Amino acid sequence: MSNSRARKPRDWFAICSWIALIVVFAALVLYMGLHGKDLLDADMSSEMVLAQQLKQTGGILSSNWYYSTEVRVLNTQLVYSLLFHAFDDWQTVRLLGNISLYLVLLGSYYFFCKRLRITRYFPITAAILLLPLSAPYFYILLYGAYYIPRVSMMFVILGLILPTSLERGKRAGAIVSTLIACALSFALGLEGARMLLILMIPLAIVAGAECAVRVFPRRGRAAATLGARMQADGFSQYFAQAFFACVSAVAGYWINQKILLSAYPFEQYEAWIPKLTLGSIKVTAFNQLHLIGSGSLADVLSLLVWATAGALIVWYLLRKGQKSPSALRFVWLTFVSWVCYSVFCCLIDFGQVVWHMVPVAVLWIPAVAVILKEGSLAPVLRRVVCAGLCACLLFAGILGFAEFSSWPNRKDIRTSDAYQQMQRRWRNRDIATATRRSGTRIS
Repeated sequence: MSNSRARKPRDWFAICSWIALIVVFAALVLYMGLHGKDLLDADMSSEMVLAQQLKQTGGILSSNWYYSTEVRVLNTQLVYSLLFHAFDDWQTVRLLGNISLYLVLLGSYYFFCKRLRITRYFPITAAILLLPLSAPYFYILLYGAYYIPRVSMMFVILGLILPTSLERGKRAGAIVSTLIACALSFALGLEGARMLLILMIPLAIVAGAECAVRVFPRRGRAAATLGARMQADGFSQYFAQAFFACVSAVAGYWINQKILLSAYPFEQYEAWIPKLTLGSIKVTAFNQLHLIGSGSLADVLSLLVWATAGALIVWYLLRKGQKSPSALRFVWLTFVSWVCYSVFCCLIDFGQVVWHMVPVAVLWIPAVAVILKEGSLAPVLRRVVCAGLCACLLFAGILGFAEFSSWPNRKDIRTSDAYQQMQRRWRNRDIATATRRSGTRIS
């Protein structure tokens, strides 16, 4: 009896994707191990000093620390402070801490991909997330790991809220998922206004717009009761979770403004006065353009990637046909988040730099994966688009490793007026303290 079963063809896309993820992760860890000690700057060292101080005091916040523009509650210093209990060497703590944060990022992103059913694209998109797509991207997300806690919480919140009840399988876990989403949203609010603008305001806009469409349907559609329209596609549960998450984030931000600001010293932004100028529009466009690519090829790579991703998003949103509710909501959220933050940057001068766009940009990566999975692109065109984007981003990532070694990562950033004022305040305070101790009078 012949036992010749037709073998399933190998999925070379999945194999190459996982190989790419493993290679990129190993290259990132190797780079950190070889160059981490040489590239420490003031910001990097200050994070380690704070972590060591928290290890000694046993808290998550310090009243003896002058924070920068935001009070860091659930952030990198918690990971580093735990590692200081086992290691005294700063380089070891930095390396192991960053590896732990990379794993947290990958875990949260896998959870998000699984909930949106795009796990096939997880390894390749995760590899792209771990690439130094540009020096600013590498500095803020991977090397310094500053935004990893916020981006990870964002992925988990979206993974809990966006899937509809039909996709959840069990409704019994709705309360638990709502509580977790609210707790993480509250933590994001404690960090300040940035993630409210990037995640919560767009989420409120998207959920509110869908609610308005369901309450006031267009003419000509099949008549249905309001209750049926609100229950369709699990909207009522999605809307309730989004509502409570936004309220929790606002509550966290209120505590940040009313309690943390007075309890913990840090440098505040100056008064924000909306003013749209040609210069602010140019700065915003420049920052987005230079978030991808390095050197002379930055403009070409960025234009190619942003134009392709933007065209896919617009095509998907305008295309008629069957779409998964969770996928459609996420693509709309990505688009609205980019619009909100871009408009904010054009109107408000808050000293923005290139890496401020990173939490917005990371949403575009899974959004493109969702479109490639759900869109009605021809198979050949889908492969061409996927291969082309991966090739451009991989090339940008390879150049990013080389560029970051010689990148003046803090040039002209810490010479702002606000920082100079902060230095003068602390210098004057030290002079006054020394004068009182010595009994010297200064006329």
